[in-house]
Amino acid sequence: MVDCDPNDLISAITQANSDGGGTLTLAEKCTYTLTANQDGNGLPEIIQPITIEGNGATIARAANADQFRIFQVGAGGDLKLRHLTLTRGKAAANEDGGAINVTPAGRLDLDCVTLHNNTVDNTGSDDAGAIYNEGITNVRNSTLSGNSGYYGGAIYNYYGKLEVETSKFTNNKAYYYGGGITNEYGTTTVRKSLFSYNYAEDYGGAVYQYQGLTDIEKSAFKYNNSAEYGGAIYQDDGSLHVRKSTVAYNTGYYTGGLYLDDDETVIEDSKIYGNTSLADDGGGIYTNYAQGGVAAIRRTVISGNQAPGNGYSGGGIYNGGNSEMRLTDVKVTDNTSDEEPGGIDNDGTITTYGKIKIIDNVPTNCQGSTNAVPNCFG
Repeated sequence: MVDCDPNDLISAITQANSDGGGTLTLAEKCTYTLTANQDGNGLPEIIQPITIEGNGATIARAANADQFRIFQVGAGGDLKLRHLTLTRGKAAANEDGGAINVTPAGRLDLDCVTLHNNTVDNTGSDDAGAIYNEGITNVRNSTLSGNSGYYGGAIYNYYGKLEVETSKFTNNKAYYYGGGITNEYGTTTVRKSLFSYNYAEDYGGAVYQYQGLTDIEKSAFKYNNSAEYGGAIYQDDGSLHVRKSTVAYNTGYYTGGLYLDDDETVIEDSKIYGNTSLADDGGGIYTNYAQGGVAAIRRTVISGNQAPGNGYSGGGIYNGGNSEMRLTDVKVTDNTSDEEPGGIDNDGTITTYGKIKIIDNVPTNCQGSTNAVPNCFG
């Protein structure tokens, strides 16, 4: 048992590193308040397999302390955190990861952990309010809330492997891309998780995907917001897979739901509804595949989305020039826009398969579209 004293925690981690690893159990519901900066961290760098059983404890940077994150997982480090809260971490200028930084040869595993109100210096190049990952990170049964960073309000996955399951991302903020998660050149998998009330000043209120792969399954994106593109999700190169998920009541200045800017996307067995594009076409989905990308949408309902701004269309879907969209067993209903068509506005190529239902959109379903939409009438 580590006594309820930050110096004892520092000593225990130092000893565990020296011993080649170990398990530390924190004092129940204790708050370990860190005051000293150790090379940009509040605690010794993790370089061995170390498990910290939090026992409901909190590790916090003192409010008046120098800027430093809480943990760094260095080469060979394998940090497991359980039943613990990390708060008020603040990475210094030109440093990433307000609470935790995982280096390329490091591993991090979180289970029942809360990361709350962590941030970075925000000089314009400091990323990941909570976790910066270049290694391997797993997040389960955890909550990330109120964190803020330049790229990645909560998590920035850069060339790393990130897996998130049964977790909540709420009220996180990115000063540029990805209010909840930014994935650049890495692989990110999200399962059974909730993203709500996250915000990005530019792209991707909840998730920003660039290069690499983002795979989302059985997750919900609700009430997220972007001051620019993609209230819920923005894809810019790389592959995006969305399966058995809900994208609802998100708002973007340009497209409320999913803004798909390049490469290839699969959306299947999902619901996209109630999203709003304030000043562009495509309330639910907007494709802008300049290089001729493809969006395959299967067994998905797109309903009640809107593009109410003056002169905008495609309340449900806007399919841009050079974009190809393949619709299979899709329903597009009750979407609205200022100008026709309210359902699907196709400026590229759309092919349809199976049972297609495009009805009750206002002012029209597809009439007025630049290019025809097969199996769409009125």
